[in-house]
Amino acid sequence: MSSAGSAGHPAAGFTLLELMVVLAILGLALAIVPANLMNATGAQALKADVRTVISGLRYARTRAIAANEPVALVIDPQAAQLSLDGTQQIGVLSKSTRLGAANQPIAVQFYPDGGSSGGELLLSYEEEEYRLTVNWLTGAVLATKE
Repeated sequence: MSSAGSAGHPAAGFTLLELMVVLAILGLALAIVPANLMNATGAQALKADVRTVISGLRYARTRAIAANEPVALVIDPQAAQLSLDGTQQIGVLSKSTRLGAANQPIAVQFYPDGGSSGGELLLSYEEEEYRLTVNWLTGAVLATKE
C-alpha cells in the first residue's frame, strides 16, 4: 500500500513559479501593513488617552471625597497634560489626540459629596471620536464612541 501523496510524483516540492508567486504576495502584504499600522497607532493613542482622562477624572473625584475638599482636574490641551488643581501633574496625553475645539485649559471640579461641576469632553483623532460625560450629581464618568 502506498501513500496518496507519493503515488504519481516521485519528487514532491514547490516549483520556482509557485515560490515567486508566494514571495510576490508577501511583498504586497508587507507594503500594505505598515501603512495600516501608522493609522492604528493614532487610534490606539486616542483609546489610551480616553482611559487616561477617565482615570484622572475618577482619581480627582476620589481625592475630593477622601480629603473632604473640592478638587479640580485640569486638562491643558496646549501642554497635553492632566493635573490636579493645575499643580500636580497626573497624566500626559498624546500629541495626536484633539480635545474638542478647546485651546484653553478645561477644568472639572469635584466636591466632597461626590458630585461635580459636570460637563462633556470630546477626544478625537481623525474621524474617530469619544464623548466623555461627567454627571454633575454623582460625578460618574461615561464614555461613548461617536
